[in-house]
Amino acid sequence: MIVFGIIAGTCLVVLCAFLFWMMLRIFVGFVTKYVASGCMVQLRSMEDLLERDLWYLPVSWISFSKENHGIYGRLRGTTISRYAGKNGSFGVTLYQSTKVQQAWKDEFSIFRLGGSPHCFEISENETISSLCQSYMDHHRSHAILVWQSGKMISETYAQGLSVKDTLPGWSMSKSVTNAMVGIATLKDGFDIHQPISTWVRGEFGDLTTHELLQMKSNIPWGENYFFYSDVTKMLYVEEDMQKFLTSKKVQSKGKKIWKYSSGDTNLIHCVLRAALGSKRYHELPFRDLFGPLGMDSARFETDATGLYVGSSYVYATARDWLRFGVLYAQNGMWMDKEILTPAWVDYSKTVCPESKGEYGAHFWCNQGRKMPDVPQSCYSAEGFMGQRVFVLPSHHAVVVRLGASKKDAFDFNGLLSSVLSRLEEKP
Repeated sequence: MIVFGIIAGTCLVVLCAFLFWMMLRIFVGFVTKYVASGCMVQLRSMEDLLERDLWYLPVSWISFSKENHGIYGRLRGTTISRYAGKNGSFGVTLYQSTKVQQAWKDEFSIFRLGGSPHCFEISENETISSLCQSYMDHHRSHAILVWQSGKMISETYAQGLSVKDTLPGWSMSKSVTNAMVGIATLKDGFDIHQPISTWVRGEFGDLTTHELLQMKSNIPWGENYFFYSDVTKMLYVEEDMQKFLTSKKVQSKGKKIWKYSSGDTNLIHCVLRAALGSKRYHELPFRDLFGPLGMDSARFETDATGLYVGSSYVYATARDWLRFGVLYAQNGMWMDKEILTPAWVDYSKTVCPESKGEYGAHFWCNQGRKMPDVPQSCYSAEGFMGQRVFVLPSHHAVVVRLGASKKDAFDFNGLLSSVLSRLEEKP
C-alpha cells in the first residue's frame, strides 16, 4: 500500500507539473499570438495592445522581440518561448517553436480585390450617439456603431481608436464561417446534409455539416479558455488543427446534445477545404464575401497548414463588421446582388431545438430571452470579451460593439433596449 501510495503521489505530481507547464506555454502562446496579430494585422502599437486589450493578464511576465517577420515571446526567467510569424497575406500564424516551418504557400493573390464602392449614408442621431458614448466610457468599449434602414446613425470610438482601426472578432468569426458555407451551397453545390466522412477521415458516423453548424456533433470537447482544454490546445499548441480535430470521434450516435464548440467550427473548415479544393477554399471568403461587401480591411488567419481558423481569427474594422451584419439584415442581398439566399439567412437564425432558444446555425439567438428587454427576433455574431454584431429584424437595424470587457461585464440588454427605444421615438 505504501509503495502504491508513493507511485500514485509521484504520478499526480508529474501530471500537475505537466499541466502547469502546458498552461504556461498556452499563456505565452496566446499573448504572443495576440500581440503579433495586433501589430502586423491590426497595425496597432504593442503598448496600446497590452494596455487596452490585455489589461487583465500579467503581460509583464513576458518579454517580446521582433525579428524574422514575426514576434518572439519568452516567459521571463524560463526557456518557455513562442513565435508568431507573418503567414503571407493571411496574417499571422502561431508556431510550435521558434523554428519556423511554414507548411504551405499563399499562391492565390486574393487580397485587395477592389470590392464594392458602397459607403453607408451617415445621418447622425445625437441622442443615440450620446447614449453610445456613455457605454464607451465605462465598459472598455472600442467602438459602437448603429445602423438602421440604410443609414449609419451613430458611430462612436474610444479615445485613440478610429474608423481605420482593424479589430479582432474572436468567435464572431464563427458567423463568417456560416457565410462561407452559405456561399458554398449557393455557388459550389455544397450539401450541408451530406455526412462529413465523405470528405474527411475520422470516426464521425453520419455526422453532417448541418449538425456542426448547430453545434450538436456529440464530439467530446472542452471549451475552457483559462485552462488546458481542447480549445486552448487547438489554438495555442497545434500547428495542424485538422490532424488534431480528426483524431476526435462522435461519442454517442443517439440523442444529439447541443454543446458550444470551437472544434465543430474548425471541423467545418476541414470539410470545406476537402470539398472545394484548396484554391477555391482559400479564395472564397475574399472573392465572394469580403470583396463584394467592400470589407477591404478583413483578414482571415490560418494555421500552419492553411486551414482558416474559423472559430476565432477574423479581423476587420468596425465599419466592415457592420457591413457583415447589414448583409444578414438585408436577407443576403448587397447592392442588388445576392451574396446569400434569403432561405440561408432564415436557416442561420432558426433556433437549434437542443439549445433552449440560444443558438441557430453559428449565430446566437434571443429566443430564450437572454436579453429580456430585446425582441426575440434578435440574433447575433458573438465573440470573446464582448465582440458583437446584433441584427434586429424588428427595427431593420444592426448594432456593432467591439471592446475588451470581462465576461458578462457589458450590459448588452441595456444598450440594445435603450437604442431601440430611441429608434422608436418620433423625430
